[in-house]
Amino acid sequence: MRLESLAAIIELLAVYHPAGIRILQGQASALSSEQWVDLADAIRPSVESVHVQSDSSPEDRILSEIRRGEVVAEIIHEAGGWDMIVAAVKSFRVLYGEDWRAFVRYCWVKTAPCRFETVTSLADSLHMDRSTLPRLSRRVSEYIAHMIVSGMIQQPLEIFENASV
Repeated sequence: MRLESLAAIIELLAVYHPAGIRILQGQASALSSEQWVDLADAIRPSVESVHVQSDSSPEDRILSEIRRGEVVAEIIHEAGGWDMIVAAVKSFRVLYGEDWRAFVRYCWVKTAPCRFETVTSLADSLHMDRSTLPRLSRRVSEYIAHMIVSGMIQQPLEIFENASV
């Protein structure tokens, strides 16, 4: 399984889809292949070449693959299905509640239709540097993906299903 690709899918959904956090928590339906293509096009309109350079970011590579109708279903299947991703998110929330709450607030700022709170004001309220929030977002997504790839989450565990974080 491609850890970077799974992490990119998690981060793209959380940061760019208005219901991304709810989807990751299992409170809303997972995206269809068509919805993934729509999301990719909304993030970066497909004006770039179909070929992605090797030095591009994991997000750029996954966006290109999504637009060509590749990869997402395969990566989710390799991860054990959407339920496994939801279980890993629930696990992360229990283990790292403070980081999860900062991640959720960052995603909310990024997807909110109006800018009541900015990334700068959020960083100030969390006593972080503004540049730390995107790194936190990537770190949370990578850790959730790592939990799945490493086998730490092998099935939805009862302790995490009933967690109220």
